[in-house]
Amino acid sequence: VAWAYFVRPQYRMYQADSMSISGIEGGQNVMAPQSAKTSNVIYPDYDRPYYQNDPSVEDTREFMKIYYNTEIRTRDVKDVTRDVKGAIRDVDGRIDNLNESPKYAYISFVVPKSKFENFKEEIESLAHEKLIIENTSSSNLLGQKQYIEEQEENAATELAKLKKELADLNASHAQAVKTLQNSINANALELIRVRDAMAKTSDPAERAALQAQESNLLKNSASLTQNLNSENQSFNAKNQNLKARIENTEKQLENVAEQDEDFTDNVETVSGSISVQWVSVWQLLNAFSPIHPIWEIIILLLIVWYLLQRKYY
Repeated sequence: VAWAYFVRPQYRMYQADSMSISGIEGGQNVMAPQSAKTSNVIYPDYDRPYYQNDPSVEDTREFMKIYYNTEIRTRDVKDVTRDVKGAIRDVDGRIDNLNESPKYAYISFVVPKSKFENFKEEIESLAHEKLIIENTSSSNLLGQKQYIEEQEENAATELAKLKKELADLNASHAQAVKTLQNSINANALELIRVRDAMAKTSDPAERAALQAQESNLLKNSASLTQNLNSENQSFNAKNQNLKARIENTEKQLENVAEQDEDFTDNVETVSGSISVQWVSVWQLLNAFSPIHPIWEIIILLLIVWYLLQRKYY
């Protein structure tokens, strides 16, 4: 009966709970590992760089993002899970997802990089080293940093260009208005002179010539006024367009600054997950035994059989 119990195939059903995780650019899904034998590393997607390229080899800066994943096997899932949550809070960390049951628990979290080593030592002390599987990895987010810097440089260059265009537009408009206004004033003075001459003359030929001048001056005055109105309308349209583009570019710079701040916060934290899996006594024996327990039982049975044979049983 013992042989059949220990040797018969052990079937397990592994389940995975889909949990939503929200990040810098939007929520994504991460699958929580349900088996203690699962050694694949699972990283939260929201910490992945939203833009990656091939950084230049000349740029040797490092912006290392650390990922930490651990599997703990224990007979008391509830107590170990409580200790894990306490360890996260002790280092001023944040729990993002929690899935807890009597025989399984999964926690995804973020902790400050400056306190990561203390946190890691605390987690390692929760169980024997043979019952803990740790995986720590890191990724240089230099490509993401370069992309943010490129966005900032482009926006700053565009902003300077637009401000110069606005200054040139204001200067050009002021000069055009001044020229047109001077022409309007000169035309008005000439019109006054012609009308004054018309009032003083009695010669029909001279009056006809003065009336022709008056007609031309009136047409010229109307044309100059129309040009001034057109100049003002054109300036207002261009001015509003440039101001809107400047405001847009300034908002882009603000967004880039927020991206850079989020990037720094991301790099200065460690993202990870810890799964706590219940184990049976047989699994504990299998973990701590120098050889497989099946062979120990076989050896024990052979010894008992040998002793019984010596006693003629």
